[in-house]
Amino acid sequence: MPAMANMTLKAFNGTTDVTYNVLNGSGPNYGWADTSQGTPGGFRQVQLQVKQPADPTKGVTRTILKIARPFVNATTGLVDYIGRANIEVLVPVNATLAERQELYAMIKNSIAHANLQSAIVDGQGMY
Repeated sequence: MPAMANMTLKAFNGTTDVTYNVLNGSGPNYGWADTSQGTPGGFRQVQLQVKQPADPTKGVTRTILKIARPFVNATTGLVDYIGRANIEVLVPVNATLAERQELYAMIKNSIAHANLQSAIVDGQGMY
């Protein structure tokens, strides 16, 4: 299990680093926020929740990732709206390491694919 630490993620331009500082790190809930700009209501946030089944021999581990990207009005300093992403991953406890790695790769690469990028960035479906 990795130690809770700040996260540095690239902005859309691929060069700008955005640092998300640890907000809370007590399982099963973890949180980070970019506190460099705005007010608490306007902080970009990443939240992670990991829920393991009561019986470690059956069931699924549920991992929930939530991202909130507020858009702050440059004139008023108030939040105009918030873009959100919610990803839920269910992994059977009996899945092998290789199977979990393949699922992770599929998730990561799907999000990076041009079809998803077009859907999110341009608001366009496929034809």
